[in-house]
Amino acid sequence: MKSKFMAAWHAALFIVPILTLGLLLIPSAGLAAAKNNSGLEKADLSNPLAGLVTPADYIEYASINDVDIHELYFSVILWEGTESCLMCHADEGEQMLDSGHFKWKGDTLNIVGLEKSVHGKTDLLNNFCIAVDTNEGRCTQCHAGYGWKDKSFDFNNPANIDCLVCHDQSGTYAKAPTTAGLPAGTVDLNVVAQSVGISAKPTRKACIGCHAKAGGGDNVKHGDISTDLISTTREYDVHMGVDGANLVCADCHGANHDPKTGDYNHGIAGMSLHSIYEGEMKQCRDCHGSEMLIHKGSSIEPLFAEGFHGRLACQVCHIPAIARKISTKVEWYWSDAGQNISPVPIDPETGRPTYDKKKGTFVWKNNVRPTLRYSNGKWNRKVVGVSDTYDEEPIQMAYPEGSFSDPDAMIYP
Repeated sequence: MKSKFMAAWHAALFIVPILTLGLLLIPSAGLAAAKNNSGLEKADLSNPLAGLVTPADYIEYASINDVDIHELYFSVILWEGTESCLMCHADEGEQMLDSGHFKWKGDTLNIVGLEKSVHGKTDLLNNFCIAVDTNEGRCTQCHAGYGWKDKSFDFNNPANIDCLVCHDQSGTYAKAPTTAGLPAGTVDLNVVAQSVGISAKPTRKACIGCHAKAGGGDNVKHGDISTDLISTTREYDVHMGVDGANLVCADCHGANHDPKTGDYNHGIAGMSLHSIYEGEMKQCRDCHGSEMLIHKGSSIEPLFAEGFHGRLACQVCHIPAIARKISTKVEWYWSDAGQNISPVPIDPETGRPTYDKKKGTFVWKNNVRPTLRYSNGKWNRKVVGVSDTYDEEPIQMAYPEGSFSDPDAMIYP
C-alpha cells in the first residue's frame, strides 16, 4: 500500500496540477488520490458502529458514551483530506484562510511607515534566505497548507488548509521536504486525525517542527527556538521544561478570540513585532506580576525602588544568552557560494559545516549574548517593491525603532 501511496502522491504533486489547473481543489486531488497510509479502503461493515452514518450521528454517540469524537470517527471513517475536517469545522476553515499562518501576511501595525498596510513573509526581506519567492517549494514545506509551489496556489480554497500540521497530538505528523507542504509518505493520516483533541492546544512538537528549522536547519535562524524544547528540563527552559512549568507555545502565543463572540479566530497572538500583528501575547507580568512584586525581598529590589531598572525588559537579565545547546548561525556570506570545496569544512566547536556550495560560508556560535537595543515596539523593515532600495551601506534589513530619549522605549535583547 505504501508504494501505491507514494506513486499516487507524486503523481498528484507533479501531474494533477497541470491537468486540473483552475479547478477548485488542486492540492486536495493529491490527498484524495493518496487518502492515507493505513491501508483503509472503506468502513468495516461488521463494526457495530457501522450504523452511524453522518458526522452528527458520531457526535451524538460520542457525547452519550463519553468517548473522543475524533478517535471514534476516524477509527471507522477514512480521513479524506481537509474536506473531512471541514464537514464539521467549516467556520474554522474560513477563519484559517484569513490568518497569518495561512496567508503569510497580515496587518503590519508595528512596521514604521506601513502601519495601515498588509505585508508579511511573502515580501519582507531578510538576511538569511532573502525572500520566499526565491524558493517557494522549499520554503512552503512549512506552510500550514498543501501545494503552495508557485503563484497559482489558491488561498481562498479551504481544502488547501493543512489542519493536521498544527492539531496533531500523536507526534507522528511530518511534511515531506520540497513538496510545497504535502505530508511525508510514511505518515498514517488516519492515526493523526484520530489523535486530534477537542480542546487540546498544539503541542510543542507541532510548533517547533516548523519554527525551529527556519533558515534551513535546527536553531539556524532564531537562535532561541530549537528542537531541544520539544522535551527539555527546567534547567534549560524554566517555562517549557517538563519538570518546570511544562508549557506549550500556545500558552503564551494563544489563538485570538473574536471580541464580540469570544470564538477562536485562528490568529496567533504575539507574532514577531517586526512581522504581522494578530493580537497581544502574554507578557511576563501577566503571570508573574509587577517587577516590584517579583523582586520583593531580593538584593535588586532597591534598584527597582529607585527607578534604575525601570527601562530594562525582563529578558535582558533573565535570558542572558541563546543557543545554549544547539548552535545558531550568526554570519552568512552568500557571495562565497559556487565553489567546489572538498572536504566540506566543519566548525570544531559546534560540529556544523561552515560551507555549502549553494549557500556560501557560515559562522556558528553557542551561548550567544544578544545585542541590547532600545525598542518602542516598532520596527523598520526592507520590503520587496516598497523599501528595497538603498543609498548607503551596510544595508540594515531590520532594526528596532527607539532611543534613550524615547519615553516609550525600553532596552531589549
